[in-house]
Order: sequence, then structure tokens, then C-alpha cells
Amino acid sequence: MSRRVLFLDIDGVLNSIAWFRSRGPWPKDPPRWRHDFDPDAVALLDEFVRAVDADIVLSSTWRLLYPIDAISDQLAALGLSRRIVGKTPDWHTAPAGYIVGTYPTRGREIQAWLGTRPEPPDAIAIVDDDADMGDLLPWLAQTNVERGITREALERLTALMSRPAPKREEAKP
Repeated sequence: MSRRVLFLDIDGVLNSIAWFRSRGPWPKDPPRWRHDFDPDAVALLDEFVRAVDADIVLSSTWRLLYPIDAISDQLAALGLSRRIVGKTPDWHTAPAGYIVGTYPTRGREIQAWLGTRPEPPDAIAIVDDDADMGDLLPWLAQTNVERGITREALERLTALMSRPAPKREEAKP
């Protein structure tokens, strides 16, 4: 495993509302249009992971819907040169008493994944259109569901990879 890890969301990163609209009228079956990748977004992701030599860990809810190998195969068909090497655990349900949207679920899932590593990575970055990262928010390059991943997000991701990864105590769920 690489000493650098990118935690990848899919919806709002590798696809976007603008990309779906560019393809013509939205289909009547929403599950179909949600499960496509924008080839330009995949090319940007590939540019980044090759430039910084990062492994990809899937933090998207897609990890709960599809096998990692199937997602990797689809991305490879569009030019992604790296396979997805793992996925974060599912802590999707917030504990009782939390208001929906206020529990940093994605961040806690990433923290849990980091906590299972025998050796923590040297650097991490998170690309996601949501900000539910809790203490890991400083490692987030947030995208916008309207546009998906952009060159500006790549610049932020590259800067994040020059920072040290969170210490173990910062990465506890």
C-alpha cells in the first residue's frame, strides 16, 4: 500500500448535475443516471493519483451498493490507472440524539479505517461533496455536486498530500 491515501466519494465528485444535464434530458429512472461517471472527472482523478502516488480508498456510499472490483473496473475502462484498494466501514447510522446531518459520519468512518492500519499513511486527502468529516475536515477538498471535481479541487488535494496525516489520537472514532 502506498504511504499516501485518497478517500474518494463518487456522487458530486466523479459525476455532477452539470454533467448529467449535458447528456440531455434526465431519464425517468433515477438509479440509472446516478451510476455513471464523467470521463473528464475520472481523468482529473487519474492525473492526481498518478502525480502524488496515492492509493484510493472508497468512502462513498457506493461501497455499500457495489463490489469494489466492479467500481474499479468501470473506472479503469474510463482511464483510471489505479485500482481501489479498500473501503471504509459502514457507520451510516448516527447515534440516538443526533440531528440528521449533524453527525460526522463520513469522517468517523475514515477515522475507523485509519485506526485499523498497522502503519498509518504518511499523508491523506479526502475528496467529497459533503463536509461531515468531524476532526478530519482539515484534510477535505470539498467539491460541489453541481460541478464535481475541478482543477481547483486537485490543487487543494495536492496541497493536502504535502501535510502529515492525522496522528492516531486525531484519527480515533
